[in-house]
Amino acid sequence: MYSVAQIAERDGVSKQAVSKAVKKLIEERPDTPVVRGNQGQVLQVSLAHYDEYRQRFVNPAKATAPIRSISTGTGAGSVDPSDSFDEARRQNEWLKLGRERIKHQEDLKQLVRKDKLEEANRIIAREIQNIVKRLPNNADQIALAVSKEGVHGVRVLLRTIAFDLGNAIADRLVALSGEAPETDELIEDLDA
Repeated sequence: MYSVAQIAERDGVSKQAVSKAVKKLIEERPDTPVVRGNQGQVLQVSLAHYDEYRQRFVNPAKATAPIRSISTGTGAGSVDPSDSFDEARRQNEWLKLGRERIKHQEDLKQLVRKDKLEEANRIIAREIQNIVKRLPNNADQIALAVSKEGVHGVRVLLRTIAFDLGNAIADRLVALSGEAPETDELIEDLDA
């Protein structure tokens, strides 16, 4: 247990800076061992808990006092590396890099929006089905070809019908592509 003055002297910072850190520590972790005076003021605080708090939650770039590492024999336990400020900063940098890569791929037109692609697939499938559903309209022509020329006549007619259906599908897809926008609007990252 150290007093605020002892911690300030050890770290080479002002008592006010230590008091502020101790106040935040006690607010965030009320179970921290402290010795209080008659009027509720903090006289001493657990040094291990103070150092652990600073190591985990204080931005080292803003800290004027060196952030001390915790030894396992202090009773507070060691700091999990995945819970430290450096780990949070590292993960944040990876997220920023990932966002930049995605933005770069969008700029190079290498990404396709999944929602727009699925919508386009639905429209294309519906249009192709509408054209293929016209096939029964050719039943009279097929019956006439069977009666006049037999199987050979039906084969020739079916080739012609398939060719016409293919052309109708291609023409409709060209018309759909002409109606589509050149590029889709971007989905802006909400937490960027």
